Amino acid sequence: MHHHPVEPARGEDGVEQDDVRYYLLNSDMSVKEICDHLGFPNLSFFGKYCRRAFGLSPTEFRKQKGNK
Repeated sequence: MHHHPVEPARGEDGVEQDDVRYYLLNSDMSVKEICDHLGFPNLSFFGKYCRRAFGLSPTEFRKQKGNK
C-alpha cells in the first residue's frame, strides 16, 4: 500500500478551499461529482483533502455547514 502525503489545502493542484466549500454547500452535485469536477484523482484523496482543510469529511462538512 502506497502512502501519498496530503499537503495542507493552500491551492495545490489548482484547487482552492473556497471552490471545494462552494460546491459542497451550493451545488446539488454528489461528492463524487464534485471530486471529479475539481480534478481530484479519487474520492479517497478528496476525503483526505477535506479532512485536512475543514476537519470534516465532505459529507460531514455538507451536513454541518449546509442546509441540505
